[in-house]
Amino acid sequence: MTKTIKYSLDTDGIATLIIDVPDHSMNVLTPEFLKELDGLIDQIAADDKIKGAIIASAKDTFVAGADLAMINQIISIAQKGNATKAFNQAFGLNQLFRKLETCGKPFVAAVGGLTLGGGFELALCCHHRIVADDPTIKIGFPEVMLGILPGAGGTQRLPRLAGIMVALQY
Repeated sequence: MTKTIKYSLDTDGIATLIIDVPDHSMNVLTPEFLKELDGLIDQIAADDKIKGAIIASAKDTFVAGADLAMINQIISIAQKGNATKAFNQAFGLNQLFRKLETCGKPFVAAVGGLTLGGGFELALCCHHRIVADDPTIKIGFPEVMLGILPGAGGTQRLPRLAGIMVALQY
């Protein structure tokens, strides 16, 4: 039983993953969430009855980025002189999103509310994205304003999907 993702499978073979990270007002990428997502990707890829999957949110936000505690943990590891371990931990997100992208089943992100940083990268690695035309929806990579580059493939996926001129706006 997962704690951060509610999983269901309908009779048409469509899996639904509803993100609901507990103890956070908004969904954020936590180690527990990433581990559960990894397991569900494996499960979906291995099940021939599953035709595809939808990722949505139980909250008003899709995913508002990485959990600050997780980011601070990676920074702390690097500051203690273990840059390789910090890199491998950070690169794990890239590998997970690439796994979703190449698992052989189509994933659709139902995006709403805040979809920022790693949440935007999660939406981008899905094969399709559905976004309502709503002015309250905010999508982007706010970390670039702090000089931090998105690290899970978003800098490659967004220009490929939308073109360079559009990608520069995010």
